[in-house]
Amino acid sequence: VTGGVRGFIYEIDAPLDAKGRPPGVPGAIVTIGVPDGVARSTVTDANGEYFFANLLPNTYTISARRDGFLPDPRTPSLSRNSQVSVFLTRETVVE
Repeated sequence: VTGGVRGFIYEIDAPLDAKGRPPGVPGAIVTIGVPDGVARSTVTDANGEYFFANLLPNTYTISARRDGFLPDPRTPSLSRNSQVSVFLTRETVVE
């Protein structure tokens, strides 16, 4: 039996939206580390949401990246049929 993992990629330092959440980061590449060593990736939609389907029971790691943002320093572990949010910080240029 397989399951899935869904979640959101948020911009941590941005003002909160009407639901009290930071805005989503569209176009972020989200990578899930699977137990057999083969990683799978997807891209967030316009709201910063992602979904991985057809995952076997196990523990996974997840990360996200997008140009102009620093990665979340955490590497959350999760199991199938769960939801996880990853937070990105907008990169600042110091001159």
